[in-house]
Amino acid sequence: MDTIQFLKTIYENAETGYTEIFTLPSAIGTACTVDDLDKVTAILPNVPIGQNIYFTPGITAAPINSKPSNESIIGIPALWVDIDIFDPNNPDTHAKKNLPKTVEEARTLLPLPPSLIVHSGYGIHAWWLLRECWYFDTPEEKQQAQGLSNRLQACVRQRAAQSGWHLDATFDLSRVMRLPGTVNYKNPQRPIMASVIEQSDVRYNPSDFDRVLPAIVETAATTERRTAAFERRETDGPAEYMLTNCMFMQHCQLNAKTLSYGEWLAMITNLVRAIDGIEAVHAMSALDPNRYNQSDCDKKIDEALGSMNPQNCEYIRSLGFQGCPAGGCGMAAPCGWSLGKLPQAKAIIRAITVPTPETVYTPETLGALAILQKQSPADYDIFYQRCGGQLNKNTLRHEISEFRKTNSGFTVLEGGQADSDQPESEGDGRTLASTVPDIPLDLKLPAASSNYFMWQFNKNGVSMIKETDRGKQVTKVSYVPILITDRIYNIDNGQEKAVVAFKTHRNQWRSVTLPKSTVFDAKKIMCLADNGLIINSEMARGLTKWLSSLEAANASTIPDKKGVGKLGWRDHETKFIFPGLDTGYTLDLGDTGADGAIEGYGVAGDLGIWIEAMRKLRTRPKARFILAASFAAPLLKIVGQRIFCIHNWGTTADGKSATLFAALSAWGDPDNLKQTFNQTNTFVERTAELFTDLPLGVNEYEVLTDRKKGDQDQLTYMICEGKGRGRAKREGLQKTSQWRTIAISNGETPLTRNNSRGGVITRVLEFNGGPLADDKIFASDLYHVTAANHGHAGRLFIEMLLKANHDEIRDLYNKTRYALRNKYTDNLESHLDAVACVSVADYLISQWIFAEGKDTAVVGVATMSDHIISELVSKSESDESERVWEWLQDWLAANEGRLSRNFNANKNQIVALGYHEDGCINIIKSELIAAMRAEGYSPEKIFRAWADKGRIACSYLGGKKTFGIRGKLINGIRPYVIRIKEEEKEISLL
Repeated sequence: MDTIQFLKTIYENAETGYTEIFTLPSAIGTACTVDDLDKVTAILPNVPIGQNIYFTPGITAAPINSKPSNESIIGIPALWVDIDIFDPNNPDTHAKKNLPKTVEEARTLLPLPPSLIVHSGYGIHAWWLLRECWYFDTPEEKQQAQGLSNRLQACVRQRAAQSGWHLDATFDLSRVMRLPGTVNYKNPQRPIMASVIEQSDVRYNPSDFDRVLPAIVETAATTERRTAAFERRETDGPAEYMLTNCMFMQHCQLNAKTLSYGEWLAMITNLVRAIDGIEAVHAMSALDPNRYNQSDCDKKIDEALGSMNPQNCEYIRSLGFQGCPAGGCGMAAPCGWSLGKLPQAKAIIRAITVPTPETVYTPETLGALAILQKQSPADYDIFYQRCGGQLNKNTLRHEISEFRKTNSGFTVLEGGQADSDQPESEGDGRTLASTVPDIPLDLKLPAASSNYFMWQFNKNGVSMIKETDRGKQVTKVSYVPILITDRIYNIDNGQEKAVVAFKTHRNQWRSVTLPKSTVFDAKKIMCLADNGLIINSEMARGLTKWLSSLEAANASTIPDKKGVGKLGWRDHETKFIFPGLDTGYTLDLGDTGADGAIEGYGVAGDLGIWIEAMRKLRTRPKARFILAASFAAPLLKIVGQRIFCIHNWGTTADGKSATLFAALSAWGDPDNLKQTFNQTNTFVERTAELFTDLPLGVNEYEVLTDRKKGDQDQLTYMICEGKGRGRAKREGLQKTSQWRTIAISNGETPLTRNNSRGGVITRVLEFNGGPLADDKIFASDLYHVTAANHGHAGRLFIEMLLKANHDEIRDLYNKTRYALRNKYTDNLESHLDAVACVSVADYLISQWIFAEGKDTAVVGVATMSDHIISELVSKSESDESERVWEWLQDWLAANEGRLSRNFNANKNQIVALGYHEDGCINIIKSELIAAMRAEGYSPEKIFRAWADKGRIACSYLGGKKTFGIRGKLINGIRPYVIRIKEEEKEISLL
């Protein structure tokens, strides 16, 4: 069910009114009449990428073009609930963790079978459609509808509470709900498509709910009271801090005339707590002159200060506000910006647009910076870097230090023990952050090994201090702070590495991942010089000692991470390793070349622009097939399909390369991801393994010489086998590369030849003719579109695939391939299975990415697959023995003059290749074998096939069948000949 079908189903019984298509975080609304919902198709393409798209199920009498208030709702077509689901792959998506873990668990909370269930990406929306749209004729009827919604929500929340689950309140009639067929950007790094996952014909009357829903029980969610009145403190800050930094407060300012009562009350309970909060509340409320009443506002202020807690961010989001930044702002409630010491400091610093001596060297700003330096080093560092070019940084540090001295009553030494003559030791409880506050991981300083040896760590680097009979000896092992921040154990090769972090000369932290054998070897650790560390051979030995001591002292503190050496499926297809996806694994490649290759999987531009271009491309069956094949690569493991290649060949400038670029652009930058044929086998092995479960795009077959093209069968066979060449090394056997992929290539000539082995032909799907030959301008434009807009669709597809039912996908694949086998009996089954795999991918992306309905997707798949199969070789055309038989006819015709006629052994005639006799051609077997081998054929294999078909005569030697018979005496020798009946040759030539 696509977006328009969903809306038409929701409003199937509505006769008049408007719904709002609403986007966040932009908070832009566009009204659309419920009796002409096709107009929504003109609205959606104009929504910028990154915007979440919602609609208001509640109907308004007039277009509002923003989020409606509760008062403006005149009717509802359905009742609904929104249930969040905990996603272990995205544990921070929801603030609450006590949530149902599956759709099935969430479904147990529903009191009646729903008409529709929408998977929003991180939860479900259940819809109970009404037999008649409920228009409110009186205020009492509207109150009745609100009460019924409250009871439904209360019933579901009560059931959730029995299982220990949390459920947000979504009972207000002006609620906005996510629109299926659009992308959920709640987690911008992991966008996911919302879709309808269940539908039925069941419809309800309001009275049907009365019989199953309990009477509503008021909860404390909206009536939370204080046990004591609010007390002001001297440290409370102004309302400006909230208004400047809280998105909800800004929303209340900008949309004062359309605020719901709940939003207005939530604003008051927070804003009134600022030192000038009472005045600020009146000023904000007065922005809506039609509803503002000073006396009523004062009463509500008194109530908020005397008996109400500030409404927190979680409750505010339950009111429908979804403009909070991803991951939150760090506040539990908006008033935190004005009441908390650290938030106030952040607010003060954020208010400084341009750092100048006048704005920075004030007690208020210096105090805020002192707080940030201690409690939020990241925020302090951001501001400190902004001061570059504006202020003298040394002066700034000095002023902050002086401020601390003045306000604390004691002397503060810059850098703690860094300026002290006394080294630090574990005995005095010091950690590395005590001297280097912005350190990426705070570790314990290693304990002194004796009274005569200890470590010193500070902003000036790391030193070994020894007490000798000649006094204190200080040996520098690093000029900058350096430490181990992570350990990575690569489960693919069993190697453990350490992440070494150090400060560069630009005062920025840099991390380098190295094998442990390098980190703890004085000679090998010199490689850090190539990464920017100032080091010499004399310091290297001490540096390895420092790092080993540091790790030993913090063995349980340094994080251990699992590393992997390639992309693709892990953990029984529950995780997919891909840049930007959070899987709990660290990509540990081990060489700069592989790191550079991975950079190709980047994201750029606009998903909407990409989709529109691909919609046009998908109107061409060949281009659609190639695009779908790029999405089919992750399906190989799920459905059990073996690796195959797709080769599109034809004349130049017909869109072959442009289509390949389009297919690769689903995953990243196509110019970086594409490969060429002119690469070594070892390079191909490593690349294919690295890109496991992803497409391998290879451009321009014509870069190869004719000799190298002749060797291409071996490489094609290796790619399709999914396993590299076995190798040995000094220590023993080297691990063999393995992969899964779909190779997509193009060129001006076919990839297979007449002498290609049957195993190659069965694995390669070849078709002739450019996919975009009829629109060269569009083909040219594709290069620009995909260069600027790429990488979104592949991530979205993986997100949907991770949540999909893999058993259902396997079942769909098997049904498809058996249907194709029954329909196309003269085609190779291996080819049909590959087409089935691509067809399943096309069916999925039609719904998940291009927002098509199932019926539309099925029609598109059928048209595409029929077209492609019609261009593939048939079983007879792919038979290697038949292809060699055709070659033999040409060879005989070319060598007719070298075959003797009327041969008589007694006349000592010269015979070159053979002779004619008794209606047969007798070819000297050794000559034919040499000719066949020169063409790359396997003679014994071919002879056996010809013999089985009765095309050549056989004889027996010592009880063993041999292909060929003894011929006539030639120069005193009776050679073996291959005897072919003249009529067989004539039949073949006909």
